[in-house]
Amino acid sequence: LKCAPDPLEDTEDTVSAGSRAIPHAAADAEVGLRSRFSSAISLLEGLVDEFDPDLLTGADALAVFDDAVRIERLGGVARLRLAKRIESSGVCSENGHRSAAELIAEHSGTDVGSARGTLELAQQLEACPATADALADGTLSALQAKEIAGAATLNPSKETELINTARRQPVKTLRTECRRAKASSAASDPMATYKRIHNGRYLRHW
Repeated sequence: LKCAPDPLEDTEDTVSAGSRAIPHAAADAEVGLRSRFSSAISLLEGLVDEFDPDLLTGADALAVFDDAVRIERLGGVARLRLAKRIESSGVCSENGHRSAAELIAEHSGTDVGSARGTLELAQQLEACPATADALADGTLSALQAKEIAGAATLNPSKETELINTARRQPVKTLRTECRRAKASSAASDPMATYKRIHNGRYLRHW
């Protein structure tokens, strides 16, 4: 996929934001959103800096650990949504990058392959609304969502069942059930494997 400039509407009522012009309403929303994210980051930084885990009981440490996992998962949801927008906006070309994956990798400190995986998952979740919802409310990890989305895009009828498996069983069991769902799809649809390979090739090219 080539990076193309993001088309803008209402160009008469715009403000400048770096190298791009955006409508006043969008600019206000952007400033408000970044302010809220900044406040959340400041709050978390304060919590992490001040708390001493050695003062907690084992049970309390586990409870706070669960809270930290939820925070991490919610942050991952934001990253997925933002990565998708980064790709569609064409901002990568403005920053001299060949692809959105390269830009995301640079800003997240990961490799391009991992960034591509993030973009691939974001696209797969469009066809897996139940998985997207479970990921958004923090009940699924990104790893679980990736396993489910990979199977559910081929066998949508298994999506809810796989989500329930993820909530009750370890990842090893989930992977086994996802493989079964894919195999079942391939048996009922001889073109399923071809479709998966074709989609994978399409998703990996920017």
